[in-house]
Amino acid sequence: MISTQLVGSAVAYLSSSRAITTFLGTSSSSTAIWGQRFSTDGHGTGRTPDRVEISDYSIGGGLVKAEDHDASIRSKYHIPSVRDSFTSTPKLVTFDATGTMMELTSGVGTFYREVLMEMTDYNARLPRPGVFAESFFKAYKGVEEEDGCFGKETGMGEEEWWRKVVMETYAGVKELDNQEGLREELGEGLGEACFQKLYNEVFSGGEGWKLKDGASDFLEEIKEWKKEGLKVGCISNFDSRLGRILSDIGISGYFDFVLTSGEVGNKKPDEGIFKRAMEEAGVADPADCVHVGDSLAKDVDGAKGAGWHPIFIPNDISATVSSPDSDVVGEGNGEGYTQVGDLWGVLGVFGREKSGRVIVTTRPILEEGNDAFAEW
Repeated sequence: MISTQLVGSAVAYLSSSRAITTFLGTSSSSTAIWGQRFSTDGHGTGRTPDRVEISDYSIGGGLVKAEDHDASIRSKYHIPSVRDSFTSTPKLVTFDATGTMMELTSGVGTFYREVLMEMTDYNARLPRPGVFAESFFKAYKGVEEEDGCFGKETGMGEEEWWRKVVMETYAGVKELDNQEGLREELGEGLGEACFQKLYNEVFSGGEGWKLKDGASDFLEEIKEWKKEGLKVGCISNFDSRLGRILSDIGISGYFDFVLTSGEVGNKKPDEGIFKRAMEEAGVADPADCVHVGDSLAKDVDGAKGAGWHPIFIPNDISATVSSPDSDVVGEGNGEGYTQVGDLWGVLGVFGREKSGRVIVTTRPILEEGNDAFAEW
């Protein structure tokens, strides 16, 4: 059984024989990937690494798989060097928030369940978090379809919009009917207490949100780039609480502006929010703009539609990797974007990667270079 860990441009393969192959960069003349192979024992000691060439790799069953360590890993998905495709340094780089810069500290279903449990003094017998999560996503989609982007189009307002989502989430958990009197209590004030806790506390700051691994150090590198005139923004399908959240997790100061769909009134992939970002940054030409995100449909297609260059960071490589001749297709159409392994890969696209950094896998590995990115 081979498992995989995607860390920046380095992909480590670990098998039961404790052999690790680390991709360290791309060759300049072909689509081949060069790496180093280490044989280790259970204590992490090893021998001199062997230089190996792996032609490509395939996606299947949720993992990147290989027949054995000496065989090429075959694929329809390639990772060529694309640095020459960038003819100028961008004037504006924007980042998606959720999934790219930050993530939930726990699953959404866990929060809904735990808040209800707390509000009942831990006396309720509640179903597993997955039941609440399923109900939440159904409620969210339904309210969005009925009342638009956080209620801005209908004049509902975002707080009332979220109140409706919370109430419909709990209403959709049918197992709550098995708890005597609980459904009635939810309608008599318990539901409102849960909403206030979720809306004003859990999902409004550091209790519910945290930085993605490496984001803070990455933004320090971006701050250095800003000294050369680069404008940096955050574009997110979020509501007005995002600014407070970014401040709470310590990164608001890195951005020249933050735009949310709840405030602007349209959401990615609508090009309107990208045009608004250009206005905020004072940049006239969309060709000078780059957007970084984790959604093909929202970030990649949205940026392309606005004339920007998208950089895609997949959170689930088995579900989202696409290429013109790949049978693994994600949300978008798989053309005209650059793909990197993590935020550090963004620096590599523009030749600004650090000369080396330590990657934590089964043992520390020093990555030299950060060139594993692709353009379709």
